[in-house]
Amino acid sequence: MIEPQVFAPVIPAERRAAAGVAYDINQDITEQKLAEEKLRQQQLQMNAAADLAKLAFWESDLQAQTFLFNDRCFALLGTTVQQEGGYSISVQRYLEKYVLPEDVPISLQHLQAVLENPSLKRGQTMYRIRRADDGTVRYIKTVYNVERNAEGVPVRLFGPIQDVTEQEEALLALRQSEENFRKTVNTVPSVIYQLKFNSDGSYSYPFVSENCKQLYEVSAEDAMRDATILTKMWHPDDVEEYWRQIRHTLETLTPLDVTVRIITPSGKVKWVRINSNPEKQPDGSIVLYGVRTDITAQKQAEAVLNQQRIQMNAAADLAKLAFWESDLQKQTFLFNDRCFALLGTTVQQEGGYSISVQRYLEKYVLPEDVPISLQHLQAVLENPSLKRGQTMYRIRRADDGTVRYIKTVYNVERNAEGVPVRLFGPIQDVTEQEEALLALRQSEENFRKTTKTVPGMLYQFTILPDGTVKMPYVSEGSRDLYGLEPEQIMENPMMLFGMMHPDDVASSQIAISESAANMTPFVYDTRYTLPDGRKIWTRFQGNPTKRDDGLIVWYGINIDITKQKELEAELEARLKEIQETQNHLIQSEKMSALGQMVAGIAHELNTPIGYASNNVALIRERFKMISDLLSKAIQAQEFVYAGQLEAAFEKMQEVSNSPNGTLAELEETIRRTERLFTGVVSGFDQMSSLVKSMRNFSRLDEADMKKADLNEGLRNCLLMIGHQLKDKNIELTTEYGNIPVVDCYPAQLNQVFLNLIGNAIHAVEEKPEGKVHVQTALEEGDVVVRVIDNGKGIPKQVQKKIFDPFFTTKPVGKGTGLGLSICYSIVQKHSGKLYFETEEGVGTTFIVRIPAVEFLG
Repeated sequence: MIEPQVFAPVIPAERRAAAGVAYDINQDITEQKLAEEKLRQQQLQMNAAADLAKLAFWESDLQAQTFLFNDRCFALLGTTVQQEGGYSISVQRYLEKYVLPEDVPISLQHLQAVLENPSLKRGQTMYRIRRADDGTVRYIKTVYNVERNAEGVPVRLFGPIQDVTEQEEALLALRQSEENFRKTVNTVPSVIYQLKFNSDGSYSYPFVSENCKQLYEVSAEDAMRDATILTKMWHPDDVEEYWRQIRHTLETLTPLDVTVRIITPSGKVKWVRINSNPEKQPDGSIVLYGVRTDITAQKQAEAVLNQQRIQMNAAADLAKLAFWESDLQKQTFLFNDRCFALLGTTVQQEGGYSISVQRYLEKYVLPEDVPISLQHLQAVLENPSLKRGQTMYRIRRADDGTVRYIKTVYNVERNAEGVPVRLFGPIQDVTEQEEALLALRQSEENFRKTTKTVPGMLYQFTILPDGTVKMPYVSEGSRDLYGLEPEQIMENPMMLFGMMHPDDVASSQIAISESAANMTPFVYDTRYTLPDGRKIWTRFQGNPTKRDDGLIVWYGINIDITKQKELEAELEARLKEIQETQNHLIQSEKMSALGQMVAGIAHELNTPIGYASNNVALIRERFKMISDLLSKAIQAQEFVYAGQLEAAFEKMQEVSNSPNGTLAELEETIRRTERLFTGVVSGFDQMSSLVKSMRNFSRLDEADMKKADLNEGLRNCLLMIGHQLKDKNIELTTEYGNIPVVDCYPAQLNQVFLNLIGNAIHAVEEKPEGKVHVQTALEEGDVVVRVIDNGKGIPKQVQKKIFDPFFTTKPVGKGTGLGLSICYSIVQKHSGKLYFETEEGVGTTFIVRIPAVEFLG
């Protein structure tokens, strides 16, 4: 069967029969034949252009209810003319077999609207088909022409048909991207609205969403109250187009899709895409239900898509294609003007439209591409079955010397003997595409080179819906890391889990699951036993990305951290040693403080012990006197009871002659003895208080935090160290403020106070009138303790070192240099501050600030 010429109407069967009547007339039809030949050549050339643009053609006999398709139509449907039994196919079969069921009603409604409109001569529509070979769904765009009879009745439709799936999917992807962007980032404001047009021409917004404020800089309430607020923001250059589209939507009740600019009250110019569907209301008004989206940030992407559409339309526009033909007998090319423009020259510069093949190859085709072009041409000419093909080579433009990639689609015309006599077809500059491919290849090569220099293993990782683990990419770093080839891991990713330490499997799975749930990066460390028996630590890092199909892919790196782990273990051991050393030094300082405390206790205990000892000796002597006197009295009483009155009298006389022999003397002795007992008890109380203070200070390792009165702690400190003040004639003054109890480690703070007071004593001990003042107060939520002395002050050259470990201004053997360093650490442990204010020759004030916060609740 001969394929019909798609650019000429198909003659109906009855007209073909009528045209078959023969007349015996002889006439000169040379011009007719030449015209037919020229028409045939034009049709072949136009078909070649259609092939380059991927256009298919069809026509429909409305009376027979059939479609007539060319070969490209059937290829577009995923079938062939042989499988369909001819070029003709019924409309019903086409709709049932190829068009998606949900698109059939819309297609029929559109067709009915076309046929019922007598003024319509041309139109277009789009629907979806399912290909017969692979079952894929494709978007089909059809441009149709309407042929009517003398009465204006449509009898035939014909036109081109094109697969526009890529464009539609790109648009769908863009819309989905915008939707995801709005949901996740919420930076592209969208306004959901209802716009009502009344029959009298007035309009209003029954509903506007709250994002109106973000897009238009006015509240939704204001827009619903006065619709003209938004209307006045239309850009002057877009107002006419906007209202034209609105009128069209209101007249045809077809959806509105228009992009306009607005100028907001702050002067910002924004691009807004308006999509809405009209619905006629029972009262005759029309309501547009729609969304207005700020697409300013997406105009560049839209511009790219528009450019792609323009390029695709240009491919179908024959006037924008360059055409050529070749006379194989004369060895010449015949170019049109666009061909010469593509070569960087003109028909005038070349002296005509004809150019020899040899001159073309020598002047324009790159020398290294000439042999390949000739070999390809030879293969074409020697293949008798070849009717069509394509090739690509490089040329050097005549005007600027730039190298361009040229793609040529050719048709082969043969004579009756099958010998090729002519080649012809379109030609196209594809430099941009080729350079993009070369850039992509170079980028991939650079990526591979770069990954070789990255320590560790780069990878892509995903989990399919059925739970299968896939690693689409693994860098060559897998050899150094695991001793495995990248292909081994990509083929079987579970090898890595097989080498992983059993205790680390669960943590890695949890990290991946949390990353997938929250779309946040993961980092986890794992141990591996390699095939050669070595044990290593590795760290996985990955960032998740969700693809359009919903699958999550992690892009990441896996590095060897074995040395790091070993260093961490060594560092931990060294830190433990340092902590033990520090504890030892702190304990030494504590023992030093305890030594000061014991010395103070011994000094303070001497007085009450001596006083109590003297009183006990007197009490013992008086007790002996009174016990002797009582013994004689009892003996006299026994003599009386025995009737021995003389003996009784003698004993009574001894009692009378004894000290305390009278009642008055005895009562006086008893009173004096009671005072001695009171003195003893007072001495014991003093000793008990001193022992209690000593016990509190001895609990330097107490770990529990408790509530404590810092005033009481300072009093204890002064009690312990008070003898030094007395011995060195230092004047001590105190000023205890009304402060709350604080949550702290009391013994540790007592150590701080003891150290600060001891340092103050040392600073003033050589002054004739040394003074130390201790003060407490509540300031700005902190309990503040100040220890003030009138010593020499701290020299500037040592002020920065005052809290450094082992730094001391005391003579050798009289200080460890750890006191203030430890005090500083203790105060920091309480979230407090320790600092000083000093002036040389005047004195120094050390200040402790402890937050008055109830940590214990």
